[in-house]
Amino acid sequence: MYVAGGDYIFEMDVRTSSIIDTVLYFPEIAGVSSMDIQKDDCIYFGYFDLFKYDLKNKSLYNYGPIVNSMGMYSFLSGDLVWCGERLFGIGMTTGSLGLLEFDTDNLNVARTLKTSANAAAAISSIWTDDCTQKKLIFGSLVDSYDIFPYENILIEVDTASLQFDTLCAPVILGSSPENSRENYYGFASYDNFIEVCELRLDLDYNDSGSRFGPHYYSDPICTRTYPVADRDVWTRSLVGALDSATLRLRTAGSQPGFDQLAYDPVPGIAVTNLGDTLLTAVIGPDGDEAALREFLSGVTLETTAEVVAPGERIVETYLYAGGIRSDQARSFIQVRPEIGSEAGPDLEVVVCDDEEVNLLEALGPDVTPGGTWSPWLIIPNTYRSDIQNPGPYRYVTTLPGCPPDTSYVTVRPPA
Repeated sequence: MYVAGGDYIFEMDVRTSSIIDTVLYFPEIAGVSSMDIQKDDCIYFGYFDLFKYDLKNKSLYNYGPIVNSMGMYSFLSGDLVWCGERLFGIGMTTGSLGLLEFDTDNLNVARTLKTSANAAAAISSIWTDDCTQKKLIFGSLVDSYDIFPYENILIEVDTASLQFDTLCAPVILGSSPENSRENYYGFASYDNFIEVCELRLDLDYNDSGSRFGPHYYSDPICTRTYPVADRDVWTRSLVGALDSATLRLRTAGSQPGFDQLAYDPVPGIAVTNLGDTLLTAVIGPDGDEAALREFLSGVTLETTAEVVAPGERIVETYLYAGGIRSDQARSFIQVRPEIGSEAGPDLEVVVCDDEEVNLLEALGPDVTPGGTWSPWLIIPNTYRSDIQNPGPYRYVTTLPGCPPDTSYVTVRPPA
């Protein structure tokens, strides 16, 4: 993910919320309010001017000041998004904020498609349910500034006919005076990156692992066997019944010869292997799409090396139907052999009358949290002499995939 802030554009890892690198430093540019990335690996951004930064050759191009068709200066105040081969944004060209479309031959020239009573801010592209075209969704205030509270609407734009439809009744954001004047300031949809809308695969449909598009992110756990998908694998085909699926373990980052894909047999699914890193699952006469989803949910990555190399393993999965291949769904598996379950050392703690002690902190900083105490502690992890009895308290860790570890904290009064 790319982030604009101050005089910089940064690359950010959304899974760890950390800055990876500085992409561009531009102190001479007067502000950035809008940014989007196109499949040509170029970032488009701007405020008073519209810029393009090519990630491949690290070149910056200025299209010039944003103007309307009459040459009047304008600016971007909200989102910027590509919808197919057309660039749209939120800004002002004729004295009113609204939805803009940029001229494909002269990208700095914009025309106003729709104005807002107040401030339109958010815009994104989405596929229609039947996958026939991409549409735009943008959000806008509908009340004047002296009316309290503000209300928001979602507007759908048919980019072919330029018809505008309100999708829902006005929505009040917030329930108290402190936050009820909220506006839609930004929209983003993974639909921007979907190329094969008619055939879809999602390895973690309810995003319980991470909100990461159709992909699956596996948190580091204490194990040698990792799932490559959640239990709620989702598929959809508008081009006929599904035929098959393939799964491939990337060589980069893995331990060839020791990392391998494994699976449980599922009735109706025929599987062929090409080595240990490529599986092809074909729906047989007795199988169906539900059986294929069950199969994908059961595939695992096994690390068999005596000394496992830490790092991220990536598995790439495709669906096939009617001669069409889906977009790629990836499994990002975090292999951390150093992870273990640690309950700490056995120890003795002296607790005076009317005193309380956090027993988990007493076990030390390396202890795995989230374990269980026996006898049960009324206040989590804390012993209080006025409500509990002295004696031994057992702590057992419960880290997923790890064998349990146990320690004993003996609480006694002063001698």
